[in-house]
Amino acid sequence: MNRFATLLLALTLLPLSGCSLFTTTADGIAAVGEGITQGTASTSDAISTEADETAALAEARRFGASQYPLLRRDAASGGGEYIKSLARLMNEPDPTTLGPWMQAHYHELFAPDAPATLVDRILARRG
Repeated sequence: MNRFATLLLALTLLPLSGCSLFTTTADGIAAVGEGITQGTASTSDAISTEADETAALAEARRFGASQYPLLRRDAASGGGEYIKSLARLMNEPDPTTLGPWMQAHYHELFAPDAPATLVDRILARRG
């Protein structure tokens, strides 16, 4: 199974997994007991390319759309595990700042109830 299919499978199973993500390893998929804040990891030492960044952004968009109600809840409170996971998928340098920022911009981000464009609204406003 290629990395994209593995990550897609992990994100698809995320709502059913009690908030645990998966780690991609050379041996396949292993559940992470530490919870969703662990994010995803790869054992590859490959250099990040533009294609990888585009794929990561596509994953962030899918996660934003599929977890929209939970992200909305976390944003209302200024943080939470779903926002931390989204921050990691978006390669935020300091994931802890995204939650308070989303809370401060809550009405701009969630006013048009459009889950598919949440990440794009974040990127447009956050710069």
